[in-house]
Amino acid sequence: AMDMKNLLLAGAVSLVAAAVSTVTLFSKENTEVNLTKKSRIALVGENMMEHKDFGRFFETYLVACTGLKGIRVHQFGGENETAARFVKRMEEDTAFFKPDVTITFFGTHDSGFRKHDKKRQDEYIAALTSVIRFYRGLGSRVIVASPYSVDPNLFRPRQKGEAEAVNNTFQLFSQAVYETAIAEKVGFLDVFHPFADYTRKGKEKFGNNYHIAGNQGANPWWNGQMVIAYLYLKKLGFGKEPVADIVLDMNGKESAVSAGHTIVGAKEKALTIKSERYPYCFRYHQPLPKKVNPGDIRFLFQFLPFHQDLNMFRLRVTNLTTPKAKVQWGKDTKEFTKEQLEQGINLAEIFTNNPFSGAFEKVQEAVRNKQSYEYRMYRSYKALQNDAIRLGISEKGKAAFATVIEEMRDRYEPIAKRVDDAVVPVTHTITVIPVQ
Repeated sequence: AMDMKNLLLAGAVSLVAAAVSTVTLFSKENTEVNLTKKSRIALVGENMMEHKDFGRFFETYLVACTGLKGIRVHQFGGENETAARFVKRMEEDTAFFKPDVTITFFGTHDSGFRKHDKKRQDEYIAALTSVIRFYRGLGSRVIVASPYSVDPNLFRPRQKGEAEAVNNTFQLFSQAVYETAIAEKVGFLDVFHPFADYTRKGKEKFGNNYHIAGNQGANPWWNGQMVIAYLYLKKLGFGKEPVADIVLDMNGKESAVSAGHTIVGAKEKALTIKSERYPYCFRYHQPLPKKVNPGDIRFLFQFLPFHQDLNMFRLRVTNLTTPKAKVQWGKDTKEFTKEQLEQGINLAEIFTNNPFSGAFEKVQEAVRNKQSYEYRMYRSYKALQNDAIRLGISEKGKAAFATVIEEMRDRYEPIAKRVDDAVVPVTHTITVIPVQ
């Protein structure tokens, strides 16, 4: 039997082989996505694409951390959704949004979480192709993703070989999605192999009971959803530059900041900055517990390079003449060596309670409220509508439902704008105190 490590290796080799043989059909021009403040992104697919942590991570990062305030993200996902079921509702439910970028996540429920079945795979790929062509017909750039992996220790542990069989299914689905992306000239995101890799890394560090795919091995908690958000954000090109790059000159003459930030006061040992781009904030006031808890995202960040790759709020200090210095940012003060400060420290990772924490939480709350509205709009209300239709409501009743849906759509933009309004510039001061 193929173990998890070899399964990953085999999958990686097969994907690389496919890339080598078909690269001429898969041009960068056809798959590149360039996001702007006016971009409209539709999230379509299964559980991950409805009112869950993934969407909150993804959207809050886009509006608060990238400088793309004004961008619109709309969740159209459904619990236990399959591509085939989604095809039946995609035009009626989603076309009004007019997305110019569509991101999909299907596959796990299309598989039935079973041993590989070629007929199921063919049905899944046929439906996924319909999804691609529909959104491409709307003028939308499309990125299709593979399924994630199940946990080899926690997924159906009493059924020997079941986790391995389902992961084999997901690996083969991933390959099929990749080949479909090439054929349809759309973007592809491999979730399966990185997710399996981070599952392995977590277990190597914290033991076999640590998980990112949930305690039943197939329903990611917020740590696993953060992994997937990280993969999507990297796929969209974020992380090539830091969220902030700040140079504090101890002489007060050569200080500088990157785009999205403005110096409003500079003097020796201190810099006051007005920032339109936020670090992604996680508010933890208690020390990391000794007992490993997958629900505490700080354990995840010991092997997922989220802060390094996507949340770099870098401070570099020049012309420091002492071997150490204390950095004060907000209410907290921490000490560093001269070498650390010259090379640069990541304020976002080190100062978890920082001057952005309160403002960031307001943005995140606005995103939560908007996504809750989307959920009610497309899941709660649509479920009621479908039940009523099955019970044989009159044409007058159907018209009433249609009117309510139309009014909900009219109210959407003002609710979405509250997210923009929450992203206000933050003025903060960094002070460096030399330590002899």
